[in-house]
Amino acid sequence: MEEATEKKKGSKIGKVLAILFATLLIAIAVIGIVGYVYYRSVGIREEEKVQAIRKQNQTAFLPFEEPIEYGTEMSYEELCEKLIASDHLSKGTTFSVLVNHKELTKGSQYVFETVGNHVLQVRFSCPYEYTFFTKQLKMIENTKDYVLVVEDTKPPILSGIEDKIITIGDEFDPKSGVTAHDEVDGALEVQIEGTVDTAKAGEYVIKVFATDKNENVAEQTYTVTVKEKPVEKAPSTTTNKGSSTISSNANKTTTTTSQEEVADDTSTKSGRLKLATAEAKRVVGQITKPSMSVEQKAQAICSYLYQNVARQTNQSNEAYKANFGNEAYAALILKKAACSGFCKAVTLMCNAAGVQSKHINANSWQHQWNTVLINSEWIILDAQIGLLGGTVHPLEAN
Repeated sequence: MEEATEKKKGSKIGKVLAILFATLLIAIAVIGIVGYVYYRSVGIREEEKVQAIRKQNQTAFLPFEEPIEYGTEMSYEELCEKLIASDHLSKGTTFSVLVNHKELTKGSQYVFETVGNHVLQVRFSCPYEYTFFTKQLKMIENTKDYVLVVEDTKPPILSGIEDKIITIGDEFDPKSGVTAHDEVDGALEVQIEGTVDTAKAGEYVIKVFATDKNENVAEQTYTVTVKEKPVEKAPSTTTNKGSSTISSNANKTTTTTSQEEVADDTSTKSGRLKLATAEAKRVVGQITKPSMSVEQKAQAICSYLYQNVARQTNQSNEAYKANFGNEAYAALILKKAACSGFCKAVTLMCNAAGVQSKHINANSWQHQWNTVLINSEWIILDAQIGLLGGTVHPLEAN
């Protein structure tokens, strides 16, 4: 009897335990399902917010497709302005800009100095904080890649091109003093079209052009005037109407010559100076323009004399007497002069151009040159060696 009672009691306990265990399993399952549903709902909701932030930040990317000219320099701020619409960014978003995998910093500059494609990348980073049982922090990142095309569309720069005046029989090289330089390719070969017949007086047009590797062409023309050789006047020994008179008084004979003829007579220093002054004004009128700066006028004067006047190596008094090498007349009319003749020609031409100048070492038996006042500073101008620049002459520096 007791044994049967014990069996009944054990059976009841087993049933209770089974019910409790089943209830526990059901509770765990319910909690799991509720937790999963909550996790999914929170996750979906937070992911939607993240995607909304990401989508909003994507609207801050601006298109940037136009080519950039070679040599363009852009600051970090300029690039950001072209690439990012800051007012579209979510609160707290930061960004960085990389050019060819190099990150730029505020205030930095980048020079596009290579023709071709450049890789540009913008990165956004936005912190996002939310609660899922505990506080969670997530970084939302957006990246935009660009390919910037850098092109070379600028033609080369031609220098040393100006109208020239030579005398029949002079040697002439149409490329003399003419150079071409390109920002991408550097120095380029100069091409010439046209010829000059140095045996025949007249005007000849020379075309100068240069082409870089990207087929950009620069071209200019200049005129070469070939003049007849000047005929020097012999000293006047006869009486000319209105110019000289001869009178005899007993044993004394006097000859007087009008001031006008003396001024035009190449046998007199004042006559040669008048001719040189007139030539200086004529040349300056051809090689300068009123719109040019003082430096541009000085450069035109220096280049003209350097390219058109030969250097007189024999600088003895006898040589000076033969061809007036130490006068402006020699440089401007005869096209061959000593350094002193160059300097005096520079002085006349600067006077005609309205450029202030000084003659350095004038009347001394050593090398002479000029200085010109440019931007409140006296700059070296040595036309005999084609130098314009600096405040100390190379001879002084050495």
